[in-house]
Amino acid sequence: MFLRVNLDTKLKKRGIISLLTDFGTRDAYVGAMKGVLLGLAPLSTLVDISHAVTKHNILQGAFLLSQVSSYFPVGSVHLAVIDPGVGTSRRRVIIQGRRCFYVGPDNGVLSLAVKKEGIVKIINIENEKYLLPTLPEHSREEISLLLLPLILLMGLVLKSLDQK
Repeated sequence: MFLRVNLDTKLKKRGIISLLTDFGTRDAYVGAMKGVLLGLAPLSTLVDISHAVTKHNILQGAFLLSQVSSYFPVGSVHLAVIDPGVGTSRRRVIIQGRRCFYVGPDNGVLSLAVKKEGIVKIINIENEKYLLPTLPEHSREEISLLLLPLILLMGLVLKSLDQK
């Protein structure tokens, strides 16, 4: 049911992944998230936009992302995890903008940035094979979002992501 990630297989492509969360920095979760990403894609560059978004404040996260996304190079992947709907039927999406990709819950956190940039394609991630197992104290949905930027960096065809 879950994608088996072989940690011996390293992604050889360079890329930029920005991170925007409401996780805070008082615990080790942001470090664990970065460790997973760098373990799978050691040549990628991780950029923290913020981890101090007020818990579940989608509008604040959307504003911050919209203020900085245009400064990133073409092809960057922006991962936003601010999600009061964790555990609900809320969708996970990849939005291909004119310059960059946006990954996150379909709750509005990506909306201001993609409106500013322009939308090429929106993909609803329903395929169970792109989910990762849960890490302690965090939902499967949040953790599964970590894999999506890596999929984009690998250059997989986007249309294959929304196939069940």
